[in-house]
Amino acid sequence: MRDEIGKMLQQILSELKELKSGQARIEEKLDSVYDHTVKSAEDITETNMKLVDQVIDDIDYLKHKEHKTEEDLYKLKKNLKIVK
Repeated sequence: MRDEIGKMLQQILSELKELKSGQARIEEKLDSVYDHTVKSAEDITETNMKLVDQVIDDIDYLKHKEHKTEEDLYKLKKNLKIVK
């Protein structure tokens, strides 16, 4: 009976060791996934900031062109009134 209990105890300890080893592997994989997620989030944020900057530049340019076009139209209308 003592032998059986000893064998069972050894089996339980062996399984516990396997579980701890498996848990360590899972934690390593989780850390790796976390690191990749952080890197991806940083890359996405950087890309978005570049896009936002580009959009802001484009909007500024379009505002400038709109203003220039309005000035040109004003001058044309003014000259047309003079010619009439």
